[in-house]
Amino acid sequence: MDFVQSPHYSDLLYAGRSYGAFIGAEMVAVAAWSASAAPSPTARLIGVFVQPLFGASGIGARLLARIEEEARAAGFRALDIGALPGAVGFLEASGYQQIGPRPLGLPSGQQIPVVEMRKLGLARHTVMH
Repeated sequence: MDFVQSPHYSDLLYAGRSYGAFIGAEMVAVAAWSASAAPSPTARLIGVFVQPLFGASGIGARLLARIEEEARAAGFRALDIGALPGAVGFLEASGYQQIGPRPLGLPSGQQIPVVEMRKLGLARHTVMH
């Protein structure tokens, strides 16, 4: 939780394209992606986070579809993500394949386990606004 509340987390989200889902004035989900640092056909999915109360409501899937469509329109053919273990099932259901586990170093020096995943062949989606 310390990382999420740190300036490093905000910097990570602001470095790419971020989208939020709101119910009234409350943000209930956020998703973000960024282009690769080097020329590459693969973009980086920074994450899709949904408040637990709104899990399985389709909000995360709609945000992910929006990001995939935007990345595809920008010319990217794939998206990579270092997924937290709790997100692996959601991402697999959305067509992402596991590449393998790896540690993710946090600015504090701590490491957390993530599963590197990739979705190839970004397809067109109908995005609901």
